Amino acid sequence: MALVHRHIIVLVVSLLSTLAMTGQILHTPHQEKINADSIRADFDSRPYFGLYKDNYFTVGTAVNQKPSQYNSDVKFQVSFSQRLTRSVLPLHSYLFLYYSQKAFWNVFEESLPFHDLNFNPGIGLSKLVIMKGNLIGKLTLLLEHESNGRDGEASRSWNKISLSAAAFIDPQLMVHAKYWIPIIDGQQNRDILKYSGIYQAGFQAISTNK
Repeated sequence: MALVHRHIIVLVVSLLSTLAMTGQILHTPHQEKINADSIRADFDSRPYFGLYKDNYFTVGTAVNQKPSQYNSDVKFQVSFSQRLTRSVLPLHSYLFLYYSQKAFWNVFEESLPFHDLNFNPGIGLSKLVIMKGNLIGKLTLLLEHESNGRDGEASRSWNKISLSAAAFIDPQLMVHAKYWIPIIDGQQNRDILKYSGIYQAGFQAISTNK
């Protein structure tokens, strides 16, 4: 397993390094004298509070059936980040707090019960990756806790150390990847990696239409 982990790390880092070397944020004509210090100063001046993961509210039901407590529910997620520092830490990094909460809610049942809740707080360090006056990506080292908020046999709780990277290909396209090392206490959740995996990857496209 350790060998597989090392191969995945090398693959992810190599991919993102290649993308970062070729990607860049395009500058508008009025931008002048752009360098690492000016980029960090711009980031320091931005709001400390922001979104983290996707925030959504969605309803799902069976096709060609009347919605009921047996075939339909609501799923939603709230996720945000709180920057705690400016770029004054070693390597010009930033300290962040993160929090995400996901819920499965049966609004078609009389008592409106939540079938499952997932809490995911974390604290981490982020560093902007800047080359030749261009912001080309971001690295984040994160300590996370994930739990359903229950105890005993119903508990689903674990911790993980995560390393994520994002590379900006252009102003409308970003690719990202995340790898984590689990920290699991006890025997109840030893198989959690069968359901959560050890990495994820994706991309984000932003439309120019307003």
